[in-house]
Amino acid sequence: MKILIVDDKKENLYLLKRIINKLGHEVVKAENGKEALEKLHNDNFKMIISDILMPVMDGFQLCIAVRKNNKFNDIRFIFYTATYLEKEDEEFALKIGADIFLRKPLDPTKLIEIIKNLIQSEEISQDKPSKTGIKEDKEIFNLYSERLINKLEKKRLELEKTYNRAEFYKDLLSHDVTNIFQSILSGIQLIELLIRHPEKLDGSIKSMEIIKEQIYRGTNLIYNVRKLSQLEEGEISLGKVDICKILKKSIISVKKIDSKRDKDIQVDSVGKELYGQANNLLEDVFDNILSNAVKHNNNPMVEIKIKISRVQKNGINYLKIEFLDNGIGIDDIKKNMIFIKAYSEGISVQRIGLGLTLVKKIIEKYNGKIWVEDRVKGDHFKGSNFILLIPEVT
Repeated sequence: MKILIVDDKKENLYLLKRIINKLGHEVVKAENGKEALEKLHNDNFKMIISDILMPVMDGFQLCIAVRKNNKFNDIRFIFYTATYLEKEDEEFALKIGADIFLRKPLDPTKLIEIIKNLIQSEEISQDKPSKTGIKEDKEIFNLYSERLINKLEKKRLELEKTYNRAEFYKDLLSHDVTNIFQSILSGIQLIELLIRHPEKLDGSIKSMEIIKEQIYRGTNLIYNVRKLSQLEEGEISLGKVDICKILKKSIISVKKIDSKRDKDIQVDSVGKELYGQANNLLEDVFDNILSNAVKHNNNPMVEIKIKISRVQKNGINYLKIEFLDNGIGIDDIKKNMIFIKAYSEGISVQRIGLGLTLVKKIIEKYNGKIWVEDRVKGDHFKGSNFILLIPEVT
């Protein structure tokens, strides 16, 4: 049997050809619907396996052209697509005469089984529209236009989202990475100066601290960018998580930051075993909030009080976690900016926190909420209160 496979991606054609060759059948390749039609007129095929989204002529147009020609009416037609995946796409494909509608990726074993069954079957689908039916059915054109517009709109939104993400990461990396390299360069230049003046060698310790801090900052930046990208690209799995256990780990970790300053971190909780709908990324959330409370604090003693209580909103039970610190605080304008992944009003992401952008994204994935208030209402100079709501699991 001779089978025509149609796809604009060479790698897809290669894999499909290998699968069909294993069944002992001859394969002819085409890279779009127009090329496929030309080969149909010049050869004798029993089956077509076609992608949908292709240049010049797409798979839908190819199928309609095939079913409008009585010469090709007995050819089995399979759609194998990775782009048109909705139920309405499948319904339209079957309406214009496709025998089977398959979604990529499909396990090769399953694909082979489907092709074998179709080859062995002697029945021709009775659902194929006649030549006259398709030619005169205006509904076909309307449905095709609808599917095409729907797909183009989705692609436009995907491209817009990709462009915006690329622009953000470009600005972020060019700005913050440049600052990091400049700080490291300053530290090296200071060391070079000290080498020329050995009597001031004690200052090299400070230079090394600058370099170490900037390397840590760069590593953290890359980590946060990677995490943020992963969260934007897909879903994450959630489960029952011990809030207090994860919080304890973060507290131990944050006490190692700036070891020269004392830290008083107190926890006031409604219980010792509290569970939320979350995952291991919750540790990133706590680490970011606590480390910011330490870094943006000019007091000799860093004070952080963590209050955990229960609240109910819109019929949902939440664990409310408050991080009250005695740091430099956040004014009302910046309260609306600190979770936004952009540069605004001359404030860099490094200050307002890519980490906080990551935090907000994670909490939203948990179907939770996060915001910031003054520790002392009306006086932001006395510190901040970061508030999280995480759905409780019993």
